Amino acid sequence: AVAHCRGLRLLRQEPWECLASFILSSSKQIVQIQQIVGLLCERFGDPLPVPAGHDPAYSFPSAERLAGCTEQELRDCKMGFRAPNLLRTAGIVAEGKIDLAALQDLPLDEARKALIALPGVGRKIADCVLLFAYGFPLAFPIDVWVLKALRQLYFPRRRPTAKRLERFSQTHFGPYAGYAQQYLFHYMRTKV
Repeated sequence: AVAHCRGLRLLRQEPWECLASFILSSSKQIVQIQQIVGLLCERFGDPLPVPAGHDPAYSFPSAERLAGCTEQELRDCKMGFRAPNLLRTAGIVAEGKIDLAALQDLPLDEARKALIALPGVGRKIADCVLLFAYGFPLAFPIDVWVLKALRQLYFPRRRPTAKRLERFSQTHFGPYAGYAQQYLFHYMRTKV
């Protein structure tokens, strides 16, 4: 995977944008996620300056802006069942019931627990946010692609439990688990 994906880097995204985007990613393909996020930005974000002759661009809407939306307005951005979760989470963030900036200073397990308490956030989404927004190197999101990689490359002819895969990723990849996850994910999606 490392040889196949040489030079791959981890994204460092703004925490609210990362959290909201991953809430919207549940059971969706990347192209569909891009479409939903694009509609959300176009309808509720602020216009950004662009060079003449380029398509308009918009900022990612703040939690406060989205908390003021109706569920139907969010559903109109093609997010379906994810709309109530995004709306409720935006409200929690906008009201200051969770301080996203403070998660950076917590131990991994405490930060994960705080995220999982939010509507629409489970272990995988929490680990994505911890890895891609906060840079927690031990966060190891397991989605269908990473599960497939782990089973094919490390557990052929076996069906390890989710707990076993979590323990394996922590012990086998150690402090580089997040990087390993990114390489495995990209490798499984692009290998010939």
